[in-house]
Formats: sequence, C-alpha cells, structure tokens
Amino acid sequence: MTYSHMANATLPLARSGFTSEFGKGSGGSHSLWSPDKLVEFAFLRLLEFVVFAKLEFCLYLFMN
Repeated sequence: MTYSHMANATLPLARSGFTSEFGKGSGGSHSLWSPDKLVEFAFLRLLEFVVFAKLEFCLYLFMN
C-alpha cells in the first residue's frame, strides 16, 4: 500500500495562512470562530469568573 496519492493533497485554508518565510510576511491565521462567537465566549467566561469569585467571597465570609 502506498500513500503517493496523498502527495499532492493540500489544505488550502491552512496553507493560505503561511508565507514562504514561515512566521514572517503578510500571512495570517484564520479563526475557526466568527467574531460574534468569540465575543459570546469571552462574555460567558467573564460571567463564569465573576460568579465563582462572588461565591468564593461569600464562602470566605461565612467561614470567618
């Protein structure tokens, strides 16, 4: 079994983010999430942090 048929297989989206000089040039990364999803995720993580911080503080007051 050979894998020669895979020799020319490419991932155009992944490949378009790189330039000939890896890590330099005008290449960029492509986000897997839309900006709206990123904002929603960040907001939910912040909300989670605030809720747990308040819970920790209430437990601290209750224990002391």
